[in-house]
Amino acid sequence: SLMSAEIATEAFEQASNAALTPFMPNLTFSYSYNRNQEEFGNVFTFDNIDLDRYWSSTAGISLNWNLFNGFSDYLNYEKAIIAERNQAIVKARTERNIKQSLLAAYDNYQSAIEVIKINELNLESASEEYRLATERRIVGSATQLEVRDAQVNLTRAEQSLVEAVSY
Repeated sequence: SLMSAEIATEAFEQASNAALTPFMPNLTFSYSYNRNQEEFGNVFTFDNIDLDRYWSSTAGISLNWNLFNGFSDYLNYEKAIIAERNQAIVKARTERNIKQSLLAAYDNYQSAIEVIKINELNLESASEEYRLATERRIVGSATQLEVRDAQVNLTRAEQSLVEAVSY
């Protein structure tokens, strides 16, 4: 469906953006605090302990940048771009198929309306033919067979109209 194609397209766009992250440097901050005492009990107590002594802290900044790894980062990025383009093609195809289906349904609807109109005209014509055949029979210029034929034509016209409307 179109909604799933749009969601998949968005996911592939995000994946191609994420494929750029290996090209960025990694910046790491670290901090460490240590206390050192000869007796374990003195590490967590502050009675008679000089707080300016027996402790240390360390801070660090690290910057890592992978400059060369056999072009695998670049290949992964290219694969993500190709996957994004392929998904865009799938989305366009889905949109085109939906549009084609809608146009076909609309054309079928228009054709059905035309068939109904034609069958309504045929029904009116058959009804008029039956009326005229009945009048001619009353005045004696038509046979009972002609009236029956007109009646059969009227019934067929009614049946055709019912079939067209139920389609």
